[in-house]
Amino acid sequence: MDARIRGTAIAALAATCVAVTSPARAADVTTSPGKAAVFETRRYADRPINFSAAEGQILKAKPKNVVTITASAYTHLALAKAQQLLIYAYVNVSQVETAFTTSCPPSSDACSVSGTWIVDLDAAEAAAPGTVMGKPVDVWVSLFDANANDADQIQITMAARMEKKR
Repeated sequence: MDARIRGTAIAALAATCVAVTSPARAADVTTSPGKAAVFETRRYADRPINFSAAEGQILKAKPKNVVTITASAYTHLALAKAQQLLIYAYVNVSQVETAFTTSCPPSSDACSVSGTWIVDLDAAEAAAPGTVMGKPVDVWVSLFDANANDADQIQITMAARMEKKR
């Protein structure tokens, strides 16, 4: 076999091995950063449910706008166990008021939770002057399981849109 061909075959095999061992925390789809909206789907495999997250950034907060965040998460366990999922949203490191929760029975190996949050950017600026308007809006959605289960599959999808208040 020609050395050039053999080198190409080895490079192709190495690329295949790299693809098979891709990191468990890779974004499957993301549009971050975005001008007025950001979307992200993350898939994880064989890891603790706690601290799994999706995140994105809207480039610049504007007065008289709100950020609407919608998110959903799905988990699948290798064995059926009770799950108590909580999904939280954060904007610029501050937790948005409500966490959405769901409880799935011990007879189930799958569970899902979803939520929608609305953040008034003017109110956020009033609460922490100089930290919101004209700055990037970092949106982060985090999944937590009160029973601390490990999952063989986790998917988190998040969408955040900045829109004018009416």
